Amino acid sequence: MDHHGSETATALTDAHGTQDGNSPSPTAPDPSLKTSDATSVSTAQTPRDQLCVSECCVSNTHKTPLQEPVRQQVDALEFPEGIDPVSLVLRFSPSSQTNDEKRSIRISLGRTNLGIIIVGTIASCVTVGFLIFLWAAQGPTSDGQHASYAWRSIMLSGRLPQLITISSVILRVAVGVQTTICTSLVAALILERRSIALSRVAPLSILRSVNSGPRVLIQQILGPRNSRRLLLHPEVLLLLFLTLGNIALQFSSTILFSDLQFRLLVNFPHEIQTGLLQRPDSGAIINRWTMPPHDYSLFGELYTGYSANPNSLGLSDTGVKRHAMLPFSKNERRTSLRSYRGPSYVLSSRVACMPPTVSGQVRFSNTTFSGSPSDRSYGYMIGKVLYEETLRSVDIVPLDTCDSDKCLSEDIYFDCAVPSIFAEAGGSLVNTFCMPNEYDKRYRSSEWRIDQDPWTPAAALVLVFSTNFDDDAWASLDNATVELPQSDVQEEWRSFNFGSNRFINMAICFRSMNVLRSNVSLVTENNLVEHDMGRSFTTADTESLRRFYGAEPDTQNLTERGVFTVKEIQDPDQISLQRETTSIIEEADSYEDSNTTLPGCDACNSDASSAVREYSRIFSDIIETTNRASVALQIVHTILVQSIHDQLLGYFTESLPVEIVETVTATVPVRGVGLIVVAVLVLGNITCIVAITTLYLVYSRYTLVDNFWHTISQTVSEETVDILCHSNRSKDKETSDRLKTMDYQVQLQSVAGTGEIKVAKANSNSDIPSILQWYRRGFQAVCGKR
Repeated sequence: MDHHGSETATALTDAHGTQDGNSPSPTAPDPSLKTSDATSVSTAQTPRDQLCVSECCVSNTHKTPLQEPVRQQVDALEFPEGIDPVSLVLRFSPSSQTNDEKRSIRISLGRTNLGIIIVGTIASCVTVGFLIFLWAAQGPTSDGQHASYAWRSIMLSGRLPQLITISSVILRVAVGVQTTICTSLVAALILERRSIALSRVAPLSILRSVNSGPRVLIQQILGPRNSRRLLLHPEVLLLLFLTLGNIALQFSSTILFSDLQFRLLVNFPHEIQTGLLQRPDSGAIINRWTMPPHDYSLFGELYTGYSANPNSLGLSDTGVKRHAMLPFSKNERRTSLRSYRGPSYVLSSRVACMPPTVSGQVRFSNTTFSGSPSDRSYGYMIGKVLYEETLRSVDIVPLDTCDSDKCLSEDIYFDCAVPSIFAEAGGSLVNTFCMPNEYDKRYRSSEWRIDQDPWTPAAALVLVFSTNFDDDAWASLDNATVELPQSDVQEEWRSFNFGSNRFINMAICFRSMNVLRSNVSLVTENNLVEHDMGRSFTTADTESLRRFYGAEPDTQNLTERGVFTVKEIQDPDQISLQRETTSIIEEADSYEDSNTTLPGCDACNSDASSAVREYSRIFSDIIETTNRASVALQIVHTILVQSIHDQLLGYFTESLPVEIVETVTATVPVRGVGLIVVAVLVLGNITCIVAITTLYLVYSRYTLVDNFWHTISQTVSEETVDILCHSNRSKDKETSDRLKTMDYQVQLQSVAGTGEIKVAKANSNSDIPSILQWYRRGFQAVCGKR
């Protein structure tokens, strides 16, 4: 036996025991064996080293051990009795597979990695789907009123930012872990199917078992000049795209937050307590015509589609309008409402105007104002209206059911102020309205029902005057009392022509109203706003208010007007309401004295009672734009009643429950740019992950991902043994510097005959086409067709 064989046998005998019976058992190592001795033995075992290299390296591919070659190499060696050297060597050999046999996905990729790729892909898809739900499930309207319960719950609870953050974390973790696995797969593909510089073999081989991401792999590729060509290969490009996508996904929260804004969302119905009853000892003080409207508050109206256009005889009837007032003093609460269900004070009113049958005179008066260069002139009309004859002229049979001494009689006497145009302010018409008889305060809500006509003997009578008289026209009367001239009927007006294109139009109107505390249901599908009036001295913007209150004949749809729609009204029984708030409102809306005249013009001269300009402006503009006295009178009194109601809200100390739906401010997605960016990034990352995994499963033959010994063993070969020996105490940079002169291209190869997988010089082209090869093939195909 030669020297090497003796040393080999000695090493095996030392490891497994001697043949002497006093020696340790074959399974127990000799405790006297020193580390230095073991080292010297191992370094001297050249044949055994060759055996280890040639046979143990077979284990790195799980291939079939070649028992016969092994036995031929160890036949000349002496081993202790009872020890089979072949079985000793093959103890570390795995189960058999042929060299070219395709491995299963479970073995090649590993269960854990396969699970991470599948679960991560599913998690990414589910997360993106959830984000799409958050962005797209608000329904056809921006306020989310038709959105699903789940979507509204998330948005109204304010959890959207937290959910976006959690979703972003899921995406980052899923793609990050998958990117780490793909780094190992790409490293395997480069080692097996490409060629790499010898100095880069160890880092790339280690990356197959453990790595912290693609940074090290990309750094190794970009290092040597001859390795940068790998950037043109599909697996590397896919990894680069995946890396960039992963970096971009680190900002997914910021990208998604860029789509968010504050918007109004419809909340769920809920019940609140609100003041609706006034204590008897509250001592409420109410301002009427002398105080501007408290607010032009939102209200609900029952749509009737009724038109106030006069008939052929001149009767203009507004029909019954039911005006439901909201018991909220703050503008923000009213404008945020989408639904209201509960008690509400409801004003029901109806006004009918017609040409009066009248006789009388007009007279002139003037007043000198301090600092004015001239006197201010205006006039009066004095006379009587024939009540029954007036009704018969429009084909109405007079009613005589009235038990009050204030009931309308056959002759209704009046003495009302008639204005003149204020020349400095301009304008073509000026108006006033006058109540010739005192309102009977005994008659309140229980006396007029909405199914009755407004021209009963107990009705409130109002005379409306509209004229183009100016100071000179009144002064031309020279303080004389002039009988009313001939007149003609113009719709609901009786027009008296005084010559020189000067006229006074007069209409008699019957106004009936009541206020009840009814249970109502108000709804709207839009965000409503409250309007205001311009306050310049010479101009007034009342167009929005006229449309809001329904004075525009072409705009009667409640949605277009911007008010609540009354879906339901449940009136209480008609009872005496002397102790109720409704009586206070009705009394405040009445006239305290007979022949009270109120101005219906903003800038005019008259002997009218004091009234703020807001009421005069709206009244004058309605007359001028529609020529409907009935509409002007109904709306100006509706505004007054609403203002009285709003003033009383501060005295409502007894609360009742109501159910409301209101809009609240919430953070919601208002655009989809950020979501699209994130979805494209996730889709691109998934595509790269699937493509890299597919390339690995199709082309890889020698790698078992996440197996450490397997990874290390494949780097041991004749090409690397010297490097491994000299790198025991060296830095990688020192090793790379030594290899600069011999840093040739290598790859993992299967040795023919033995089945070993080891690093060897690259001697063949890859069977995975590069980007340039794809380009050349496509170019050749196009040229071939030509």
